[in-house]
Amino acid sequence: MKKLLFLTSVLFISLVSASSFAEVLRAKIIDSGEIVFLHPDGTWKYDETFEETQRNSDIPDRREFNHPPFSEEFGNDFHFKQEYDKFDNETTVLLTLDLEPSKVSYSLERLVFFSYFSYLGREVETPIVVMIGFSSFSEDWEYLTSRKLTFLVDDKPLEIGSLDHDGRVGSGYLFETLSQLIPLSQFLRIVNAKNVEGKLFTTEFKFTEEQLEALRDYASRMK
Repeated sequence: MKKLLFLTSVLFISLVSASSFAEVLRAKIIDSGEIVFLHPDGTWKYDETFEETQRNSDIPDRREFNHPPFSEEFGNDFHFKQEYDKFDNETTVLLTLDLEPSKVSYSLERLVFFSYFSYLGREVETPIVVMIGFSSFSEDWEYLTSRKLTFLVDDKPLEIGSLDHDGRVGSGYLFETLSQLIPLSQFLRIVNAKNVEGKLFTTEFKFTEEQLEALRDYASRMK
């Protein structure tokens, strides 16, 4: 049953992630070197979070794991997926991590963190925005009323804000997906930290050392 739920979550995460990325069609570097987010309705805005020259320097290098490397097979606590779609000429990269929340409600059965990015073609293009989110399995709705996410990154707060929400009713459980696009600079603050805790509404969690290593390995594939 657990493996079935995991397969369902990965599939649904992929669909929700692709839909969310469609909301920001393309983030690009304009001639001045500034980052611009282009929206489907024709509006745009600058991203002033970091300089273009910082992007690659903050991305971790591929390295050996201090702990056993995470598995790339379904049904494990760590899951990595990289796939090329020849019809759309797009490569997608997805990482999921099983969390062990330290403070949960009585109905929450499982919480999975995921991150996702994509680029055109097979040659890696460093993303400007990265999708992060959570999938939740529970007996009752957990995040209908509030979906605020805050990280403590090396004890310094990083406010992500309210996440987008989607949900499905399964056979004997409720499945919720929460997601948000964040600038690469924010994601790399999380990845390169020594200690990362989070609070999603009332659910508190902490990335283990192994999970942070998996995140760094995943991030290293962005360059």
